[in-house]
Amino acid sequence: MNEKTHEARLPKLYWIFLAAAVLTLCSLSIYAEESQEKIYMNIDQVDGRVGEVKGKVKEVTGQILGD
Repeated sequence: MNEKTHEARLPKLYWIFLAAAVLTLCSLSIYAEESQEKIYMNIDQVDGRVGEVKGKVKEVTGQILGD
């Protein structure tokens, strides 16, 4: 195999691996959506934790933009 053939194959392999990774992530999210089980947490607890995380993200983003 000469150098040009090897170089021409590399981008094709890159796109194949990229497509496989994207399809894997999509299939995992579909599986998660289909296999929802009963939640054993209080919805208020979940909303509170989501609010905490949003606040932390805003805080860190503000620190990064402030630098």
